[in-house]
Amino acid sequence: MTLSLVLAYRAIRNKQVARHRVWMIRAFTIGLGVTSIRIFFGVFGVVFGMDFEQGFGPSFLAGFLLNAVIAEIIIRKPFQRLAKS
Repeated sequence: MTLSLVLAYRAIRNKQVARHRVWMIRAFTIGLGVTSIRIFFGVFGVVFGMDFEQGFGPSFLAGFLLNAVIAEIIIRKPFQRLAKS
């Protein structure tokens, strides 16, 4: 996350707004990933009856992977309303 924030800062200092946006989306995604791990951990525990040792790995993977995929989709596919402007 720190690397993403540093790269975002450098981009905006160099007036590269589009690159700054991309790195800020990635930094935000990492922050959301931490929260998503906790949500998935609860789901895996309740639905599948996993304890901490069993549920930590899958919830860690699901939390970060889901957020990373969504972020990269947002980054690579421009918003339709922005294209029309």
